[in-house]
Amino acid sequence: MLHGLRPSAHDRGAAPRRRALALTLVTGVIAASTLAAAAPASATDKPYGKPYSVAAYVYKKVDPAKDAAWENSTQQFLVAAWDGKEYRADLTLEEIQAAVAEPVCGPGWGIQQDKAFGTTAVFTDPDKQPWYPNSYIGWWDSSKGGYQPGKLYQAAHWNLEDAIGSVPECDEVAPVPSATPTPVVTPSPLPTVPPVTTPSATPTPVASEDPTSTPTPTTTSSGEVSAAPTPSATPTPSASTVPGASEVLNSAPSPSPSFTSEVLAAPPSGRVLAATGSSVGPVLAIAGVLVAGGAGLVVARQRRARQQG
Repeated sequence: MLHGLRPSAHDRGAAPRRRALALTLVTGVIAASTLAAAAPASATDKPYGKPYSVAAYVYKKVDPAKDAAWENSTQQFLVAAWDGKEYRADLTLEEIQAAVAEPVCGPGWGIQQDKAFGTTAVFTDPDKQPWYPNSYIGWWDSSKGGYQPGKLYQAAHWNLEDAIGSVPECDEVAPVPSATPTPVVTPSPLPTVPPVTTPSATPTPVASEDPTSTPTPTTTSSGEVSAAPTPSATPTPSASTVPGASEVLNSAPSPSPSFTSEVLAAPPSGRVLAATGSSVGPVLAIAGVLVAGGAGLVVARQRRARQQG
């Protein structure tokens, strides 16, 4: 009968071994599940043999009184990206200011550093710049596990003053200088050349012919010699007419007296007084010499005229 059958010694020893094997399998499954759940925390340490990179961003906080966080961030500006798995603790204010167009000052700024699978190209893609809440690079999928290129596996936030030591107050920061326009160089005007004035030709003065007047003493009926004799023009002889001896004598110039004498009217006693004491005799002698010289000059001119004719 079946009720009388008992398990053999072999069967009694196999049961404990099966129970121990089942317990070992359950323990292994639990351990594997625990490791899978902890995969994001250990992904940075597992040597996949693939590139890793890190980047730092700066942003203005929504509420300056609150700590830096993804939910308290605005548009983020890339400060630097580098290969490796470590955050940087040596960021400088100069690096941060170069990434932002406005002055970085006061307590309202935050820093975010991200670790990613892949090269620094993960952070330089302009279509994936972080900006809460919709723009971000993307996180590692724990359900897939393993190395996921282009995905973040860790991130951290700091207040800017905690990350770099100190941030200047806004009234201590000079505004970012704008581009200085290039000055337009105005050419200097050329010096004005004064016009050259040509002096007009000075007309040569024409000497007017002043006819030489030879005063002829006039004898008045009163017996006085005129102190101011009336000048008579000297006639110009014609080359075709030969004057007579009387005309020659009449046309000869009368000599001008060297001294002027005046004969006073005779007093009742009949005596004549000379004004200067000069006599008439020498004067008449000089006049005769001049008349003879004039006659000789006229004769010489007539001869010359005949020779030329």
